Amino acid sequence: MQVFYFYTENVIGSGYDFAGVRPLIEIPTGIKIELVKRIYTDNFNENGEIINNPTSITSLDEVKTVKIDGATKLKVNIKYGVHGVLRAIESETQRSNSLWDASNKNGGEEEFEINGDTLYLYFWGPLGGNDSYLGYYATIKGYDQNGNCILEK
Repeated sequence: MQVFYFYTENVIGSGYDFAGVRPLIEIPTGIKIELVKRIYTDNFNENGEIINNPTSITSLDEVKTVKIDGATKLKVNIKYGVHGVLRAIESETQRSNSLWDASNKNGGEEEFEINGDTLYLYFWGPLGGNDSYLGYYATIKGYDQNGNCILEK
């Protein structure tokens, strides 16, 4: 069994009193966790929260790729704000053939599925700046031919 711990401290006078270690969560040995991959623009953090644009990039023209080995279908949950192009495409070079498209939408959150084990997400347009919501944050899960979620190894 894997156990993840946290500890607590009590402030007393000018120092701390270590109050002890307590289990946070326990994961029985042999239990696997669903594999979730994330891709996002620089104005989101890894938890999907909007942050200031730390790179001062004002526009992007890029394709990000996520591959989940063993998957025959990918489920994508994405939140976004776009004044340009945001689409799932068939390959890095086929930017006009979209499998899903949120181009020029003010923003929202959607879920969609694509067949295969690889997602190519194309983003072109302004990013962050005064409109800190412009960009995207996506989580991706893979499923095998029987509909089972791909698990972490």
